[in-house]
Amino acid sequence: RRSIMASRARRWRPKEAKGAAQGPTQPAAQPADTKKMKKKKKKTKYKKKKEVSVVDKIEESKKLVSKEMKKPTVHRTGTLLAREITKSLENNSYSCAICTENVNRRDSVWSCPRCFVIFHLQCVRDWSLSSMPIFGDVSMKEMHEIESNHKWRCPGCQLWVTAVPEQYRCFCGKTSNPSPMAFLTPHACDNICGKERRFGCPHPCNQPCHPGACPPCEVLKEPVCCPCGKTSYRPRCGEDDSKPRLCKNVCGKMLECFNHKCTRTCHEGKCGPCDEKEPQPCFCGKESKALRPCGSGTFDKKDGKRKFSCGEVCNKVLPCGIHNCTKPCHAGDCPPCPRAPRAHSQTCACEQSISFKTEHRRKKCTDPIWTCEKTCRKRLPCGHICGKKCHDSPCGPCTVKVSRRCRCGMETIAYTCSGEEKDSKSHRKELKCERKCNARLSCGKHRCRERCCPASGLPKKVASLHILHKCTRVCGKDLKCGSHTCVYNCHSGPCPPCGRVLRDGVACACGYTTIPGPIRCGTQAPKCYRPCSRVRPCGHPCPLTCHTDPCPPCVVFVTKSCHGGHREFKKQICHLPPPSCGRRCGRALKCKMHMCSRTCHGGKCSEFKRIKRGNLPFLPLIALTLKEEKEMKGKDWVWSCGNLCEKKMKCGHKCTQPCHPTYECDTKLCKATVSVKCACGRLAKTSICNRSTIRPKCNEDCKKAERNRRLREALQIGKESTTQLPYPADLLEMIGKMSLNLLSFLEKMENTLEEFIMDDTSALVKWLPSMNAPKRWLVNCVAGPMGLEVESSSPSIKTRMGRSVKITKSIMSTRPVMKLSKAVQKFKADPLSVQTTPEDHLVRCHGLRYLTGPDIKVFLKKFESKSSVFMTGEGRAIIAFTKPEIAREAMSVLINKGLKASTVAVPSSISALVGVSSKARRRRKAKRQENWDDEDETMPVNWACNVCTLLNPMTKTACNACGAPPPVRDYGASSVPKRNVEKKDESRQFVHKRNTMNFESKAEPLRTKVYISTSNPWTRLRK
Repeated sequence: RRSIMASRARRWRPKEAKGAAQGPTQPAAQPADTKKMKKKKKKTKYKKKKEVSVVDKIEESKKLVSKEMKKPTVHRTGTLLAREITKSLENNSYSCAICTENVNRRDSVWSCPRCFVIFHLQCVRDWSLSSMPIFGDVSMKEMHEIESNHKWRCPGCQLWVTAVPEQYRCFCGKTSNPSPMAFLTPHACDNICGKERRFGCPHPCNQPCHPGACPPCEVLKEPVCCPCGKTSYRPRCGEDDSKPRLCKNVCGKMLECFNHKCTRTCHEGKCGPCDEKEPQPCFCGKESKALRPCGSGTFDKKDGKRKFSCGEVCNKVLPCGIHNCTKPCHAGDCPPCPRAPRAHSQTCACEQSISFKTEHRRKKCTDPIWTCEKTCRKRLPCGHICGKKCHDSPCGPCTVKVSRRCRCGMETIAYTCSGEEKDSKSHRKELKCERKCNARLSCGKHRCRERCCPASGLPKKVASLHILHKCTRVCGKDLKCGSHTCVYNCHSGPCPPCGRVLRDGVACACGYTTIPGPIRCGTQAPKCYRPCSRVRPCGHPCPLTCHTDPCPPCVVFVTKSCHGGHREFKKQICHLPPPSCGRRCGRALKCKMHMCSRTCHGGKCSEFKRIKRGNLPFLPLIALTLKEEKEMKGKDWVWSCGNLCEKKMKCGHKCTQPCHPTYECDTKLCKATVSVKCACGRLAKTSICNRSTIRPKCNEDCKKAERNRRLREALQIGKESTTQLPYPADLLEMIGKMSLNLLSFLEKMENTLEEFIMDDTSALVKWLPSMNAPKRWLVNCVAGPMGLEVESSSPSIKTRMGRSVKITKSIMSTRPVMKLSKAVQKFKADPLSVQTTPEDHLVRCHGLRYLTGPDIKVFLKKFESKSSVFMTGEGRAIIAFTKPEIAREAMSVLINKGLKASTVAVPSSISALVGVSSKARRRRKAKRQENWDDEDETMPVNWACNVCTLLNPMTKTACNACGAPPPVRDYGASSVPKRNVEKKDESRQFVHKRNTMNFESKAEPLRTKVYISTSNPWTRLRK
């Protein structure tokens, strides 16, 4: 404890006692005698005289030891750098700048004499030796000399250091390999530093051995005055005298004008010119009171004033009294008149000849000067010689023809001098040719478009380095930071990194994780693993962690209403737009005269525009809101939706003009086609409505038809009227042979589907209970003409017969013209008295394999409203059209799609007799069907159940659905007709292939699976 107290007391001794202990080595360190120092000395003397007991000394020493043990052992008298280095060394937190490892107390170190950075001794040796050239076989002594003379740079301050460090020394350099001590700074010894201070200070450093720079000397020099001389101060010994201290007083020195004093604060150097203004006259007298800086101008001894030159022509009268001075405003007297006569001889105007004749003598300056016969040869301002004959007048402009190269040096241009050529080439006017430079600029991207460029004639490598070919455009590319653009001139290669500094640092998107500034702009935001805190427009939270990119679309299932608000849809993805329900929009348009007829949609219903109000009053069919009433009140315009008016005009047709609420429909603009018939109604002529048409006159054919009509009435011929049935005869015949249960099911299904279509409040989809194959086929036949889509679900697990049917309606779904059940009844009652769909209106398809009715409708999207599809099983279908032309066009479309389709082209003359042709076709069809039935009876095909009409494979001995036995048939070899196998029809080949297939195949609809047989009458249709 005594040794600790002694060392502590020695280190923390006051300055006065410390100086006294040092003795003669620090005589000048004592401060000047001031009042404060005297008071301190008195206090110290008073304290020394005070008597203290031994017990008090022991307690004070204990307190001093406890306080000093708590404080860090950093020397407080050193510089700030020394204190920081000492603190880092004691805490083992100082790191070597070469190896970036901590410098411990027992490591060998080396300190730079200028920047005072501490390195490991071995790291510095490796650093210095890395810049030494490699030598061959060198002895140790020679190598030692090379290392002692080798110069290398300090890694911290790039100071040139001579000799490679070899020995570990303390900071003051007095002790080698200093041993670490508990109460000393690491790597320091217990001696006084003693280093010489800067700026010629004779007093060495009196601090203990320490790192960093030595503190400034505390000895004061003799008093020195400031630059203005009003205050004095005593600088410290070793202080830099190159920059004196400045006081805050006004300078007050006399300025150069000797009229005013300097008003600046104390400063170095000259006071400068006077800033005051004073009136000064010019030499010629034109300016009398021009305000100029005080002390400027030239002092005139005649009147004792300062004057200046205004730059204008002097214009003072010369001694001759006639001419005026032509020199600019000048000091002193004006020169004599240049035309003054000489006393003895007279020279000519060009001054090349002398005459002593009396008639050539001049008495006044106004007398003319005689001329000789020589050339003038006076030197013009341009440098050329005047070529005129001797003359008593100005020489005028130069007329010499000069040829000189242009600025780029590619062409030679000849021109008249006109006094523009100067003696010095720097004053010559630059000549430019019409050549445009096309060399690349320094950036390598743009080209020079300067006319007559001086650098165009240089080589390419040299031309790009010329100062005129330096691209001066701003680069303007986006930098990697993404926030700023490149501000440098256009350059080649990538742009430099953004030079802006972010003082506030960078934070993640939520602001929880930050990188404190200052940092370079473009630094990536830190990664944050907290949940994203952004609030999306929908209100659902983002499922990602904190991120800077935009949040992904929301995929939460929500309930949405359609665009028009007709119904709600569940399990809709949040970010997707509202769905369309398929119904009519029905929203009121802005004209208040029409309703939107489009299917349920989003956005505006149509484009609106203002039209001028007409003569009719505005009577909206839809009530206006209060806002709309205020908007329309007192206006001379109304809104028009742009749709067709569709009001019924006087002619009976609908108006086809754009919406016009306050205008009457003009019948003259009606473009509807009307037919004008003759008196008997046989001949007809088409024309446009409200056009003057002449009724056609009856011809001889009309008279003959009228005579035949009367004859038929008299003989009672042709009273029978045929009923029009909008269904194919084959379809009606097939359904008519079904059982009563299926026919009653057909009537019920027609009523159910009609109610489903007419109910606007119901959903767009209707599910029917599970049913067998014949019933599903009847549903397809009924739903086709109504514009409904039919889909069958997969069979249930318990029975293969159970399939649910999904019915979907759309805006095109309507009630049929005639029910299928009524058409079947009329066809069964009298097939010959009804007229079915003509044969040329039908397209028959076969070999469809797995195609269904909706698939065929996709192919016939163009004819959706003009066709009805009836699937008849075994991969066949009948498609009914409204016109034979449409049927032929649709047949070509199906053939192009790769399907097998056919139709009957009936001539127009025969198609007029529809009743007769339909009967003949039915007879031929009946004979063909009988032949096919006979052929099918002899063929070994899959058998159909007589109870449930299900098709079963030949290997089955009982029906898969009801368990009934197969029908009894005789498949003898003699009954099989002989046919050429190679000439089989492709459809028959497909049927035989399907005979071997099991009913459990993946083909979806029954109408593409079932084989048609005579025992299954509802599918007896053949090609």
